[in-house]
Amino acid sequence: MGLPVSPKRKRVILPIYKQTDHTTAFYIDPFTNKLIPTAYFLKNLDEIGPQHWKNNYTSDFLLRVVRTTEIDYYCNYFLSYSNINNEKGNENNVPIINCSNSNISASEAAEITCHFNVMLYNYQQQLYNIILQSQSQQQQQLLLQEQQQQQQQQQRQQQQQQQQQLQQQQQQQQNHHYNQQYLQQVTPPASPPTSPTFNKQLQSSPSTSTYYFWAHTLVLATQSGFFNQLLGPINILGNRSKYSNILTIPIPYPEAFEPILHWLYHHDDDAWLDLITLENFPKFYANVSFLKLGREAYDILDAFIEEAEEMGVDIDFDGIVEPY
Repeated sequence: MGLPVSPKRKRVILPIYKQTDHTTAFYIDPFTNKLIPTAYFLKNLDEIGPQHWKNNYTSDFLLRVVRTTEIDYYCNYFLSYSNINNEKGNENNVPIINCSNSNISASEAAEITCHFNVMLYNYQQQLYNIILQSQSQQQQQLLLQEQQQQQQQQQRQQQQQQQQQLQQQQQQQQNHHYNQQYLQQVTPPASPPTSPTFNKQLQSSPSTSTYYFWAHTLVLATQSGFFNQLLGPINILGNRSKYSNILTIPIPYPEAFEPILHWLYHHDDDAWLDLITLENFPKFYANVSFLKLGREAYDILDAFIEEAEEMGVDIDFDGIVEPY
């Protein structure tokens, strides 16, 4: 009899990162403008991370997390809108924005994200200016209506006074006529109405699932190639004025992002591992790959595979898991 063949173990496939997908050895603190060694920061992250988790007072941005497909759609929408306004057409009619590409690099994803946020901010500013202009026009119209109403009221008052004066003159003439004819006990004619018949009242003149998280540049940019490429230039180059305080970022599966973000702040492996299931395992892998996280994140996914194998569950996801 031959020796029993032990089943091959499995692990996640580590994607090949480009040079720009890795975080730098040093990072610039946007508040002090000093160089901070990434290794030193990560060494002390267990103390730094938890105190900044969900802390809006120390945050740099409020992240609005949406699907990568949404970023692709609106980037191409803004591009088409810009081409129409500039009288330029896309002859091939082919979308040039593809953030959903599984092989996209951190620098490419960051560039698309920055492009989207700048265009979104400009678009919102245009809408805001249009609203202000519309409100200003409405206020001018209301002011003009008030002036017209005041003028009409003054005209009615003048007409009413003239009518009353005319009535008084007619009454005096009638009394004088009766006196001349020596009429006694004659009932005077009925008085005219106290208000003119044309005095009428004026008529009155016709009014996707999204997730939000507080983000801290140093916590995220030192651990994620995507955040390093995205948040680094925004803070270092002083381009904050181009962006809103709410930064929209693409994630393949936003519903599977919070456990990863919590792990980046706390590095609690068990807390993340407890939330992994067979259904969301591919989503976590896609998010980790997109964010360009380090080997420690893939180790947690490997730990889930190991636990599943010990329970007799075969993990088989094509393109994600490999035997070794």
